[in-house]
Amino acid sequence: MANRKKRKELYQSSVKAKLGGLDLVSVDADMEYIINAHGAKVYKNASNHPVLEIPQLSSNTDQGTIYQVLSVGIMGRSPIVTVKIGDLTQVYRLPNWYEDWARSLMAMSVSGIKLLPHNIEFGFYVKEKRYYVELI
Repeated sequence: MANRKKRKELYQSSVKAKLGGLDLVSVDADMEYIINAHGAKVYKNASNHPVLEIPQLSSNTDQGTIYQVLSVGIMGRSPIVTVKIGDLTQVYRLPNWYEDWARSLMAMSVSGIKLLPHNIEFGFYVKEKRYYVELI
């Protein structure tokens, strides 16, 4: 708990301004990562983040995996999500298919529409070769 509090304090000290619902954070050139508002490490290089496990589904009656998503973002062209699983909060990369979805949520946040945190279902329909996402 003390570690989480320290991470939150570190994050708050790095916020330089706000743009709508987004925090603008300064990053030193020598830093490998920053701590986001939820206490998770956000690496400068998106490839340092693990890819979120998204189940492959055989039909649209199958259920995907539901995650508690705290925030979304974009690093370069890589969509990322901060997910809480139990007591662990971690940033994951998403397949590029989710880029438009992430940008839409970010734009809504800037406009004052807050959809996160929220339980969100992710899946991949194998036959249709497409990803999906649904707020639960």
